[in-house]
Amino acid sequence: MNKNKKQFNKTLTIGIPVRNEEKILPYFLYSLIVAIKELSDSIETEIIICVNGSTDTSLAIVQKFKKHFNNHNIQILRSPQGKMQAQQHIIRSAKFNGPIAFLDADTILDKKCLKELWNTLNKNKELQVAFAKVRPMCGNKFGLEWLQQVYYKRDDDVRTPRRYIHGRAYIIRSSRFFIINDLQNRIARAKQKNMYRTQYLDLEKGPQVDDIYLSRLLVHRFGISSIQEVQKAVVFFVSPRTIKDCYEEQKRFFIEIERNDLLFPEYIYTQNSYFARKLLWNKFKELGLSSTIHYFLYLPFVIWYKKLAKFRLFIGRKTKIGYGKFWLPLSSTKNIGKEKQKNNRCFNPRFLFLYFLY
Repeated sequence: MNKNKKQFNKTLTIGIPVRNEEKILPYFLYSLIVAIKELSDSIETEIIICVNGSTDTSLAIVQKFKKHFNNHNIQILRSPQGKMQAQQHIIRSAKFNGPIAFLDADTILDKKCLKELWNTLNKNKELQVAFAKVRPMCGNKFGLEWLQQVYYKRDDDVRTPRRYIHGRAYIIRSSRFFIINDLQNRIARAKQKNMYRTQYLDLEKGPQVDDIYLSRLLVHRFGISSIQEVQKAVVFFVSPRTIKDCYEEQKRFFIEIERNDLLFPEYIYTQNSYFARKLLWNKFKELGLSSTIHYFLYLPFVIWYKKLAKFRLFIGRKTKIGYGKFWLPLSSTKNIGKEKQKNNRCFNPRFLFLYFLY
């Protein structure tokens, strides 16, 4: 490590993996600049954008962004496809040796998001990661997005608390948690123990989902108090608009759980001990009639596509079909849509105008 790197209370590295985000990326980048301006002037920031496996105009958009905001210490990198591949490139290229914020490029940051995350982490020295509250953007009335709205708005009211990281926007105290020195030994042990289960899982790539891997690791090493959701730090996103994307999202979640179980068996206990969430039936009386009806319309839907994903994985284990491509991009979450530009306060059309004229 460079001895001249800055310390925690003065620097923040902002890492942004980007893959085929052209439709929402300009909105995200503008919200990022606004959020950075809310940080204290004493905090020095660097922005590292890693375009990984993109086939659209994402690279051209971030290059134009760097040109217009060249006073913001921006690096642009390229890496092979994969979010954690991009994160590794970002970590290796960081100039600072302090906390690092990872942000998904298919989101919109509330202007106080980074400030609230930073303050929360800085005030509590025992905390290892602070993550943002996610909010869905306005969706079509009575469509699939509407059906899922109740999960993000009301699920915390009727379930035991969420105690695992949401990977869309978070600040982690140290990038060392991303370094796995014994990965090859872990892969060899997993294959030796169960060759058939591992042959379709691409274990050589290591963990593929940062929030699953980090949640387990941090709780195992530091306890559940090392992770905190920051209610005042809000990030907006587009929820899946198609049945296919809902299914693919759940399928890759279950596969990543299986991959982590094989690579890090010592963390398995955390899933049920800390991260499993249970319905609190007595809380429904506090929701009100309309929200209760909405929730019970949503519940059978989510149970159905989870069971469908699990059944697909069961068939994959028992046949030569395998799991198929388990990290398919969710295309419906990468386009904000005209109705969101009109109805959501994050998507005022003047944002793009200001972005190109800044």
